[in-house]
Amino acid sequence: MDFTLDESEQAIADLAQQVLADASSHEQLRALEHGSGARFDQKLWATLAETGILGAFVPAAHGGAGLGLVAMAATLEAAGRCAAAVPLWEPSLSASCPWPSSPQRTSPRRSFPQWPRATWC
Repeated sequence: MDFTLDESEQAIADLAQQVLADASSHEQLRALEHGSGARFDQKLWATLAETGILGAFVPAAHGGAGLGLVAMAATLEAAGRCAAAVPLWEPSLSASCPWPSSPQRTSPRRSFPQWPRATWC
């Protein structure tokens, strides 16, 4: 079995590694931990949205890049390497799953309105 990432999967993994590493220094993580605000890095979350990383795993039919679970796993691996203070696992997995055709559940936005606005690319 060949587990080599294709070009688009490698590109999103490299981009995620760069963005996450740049924003996840020990000092930045320590400041978040000892701060009184949100327990995740809202600025980094917004950067992930701006760069298209958050929308990379959303199916193309729903406005995303449709890169799929392999690209998502590579991105999550990058987040783990950096100990990035962003909630990537749940939103990424939920956004990558096919949505039923029910009017009440047509998109992650309708199903999870409590997610930070930057999620919606």
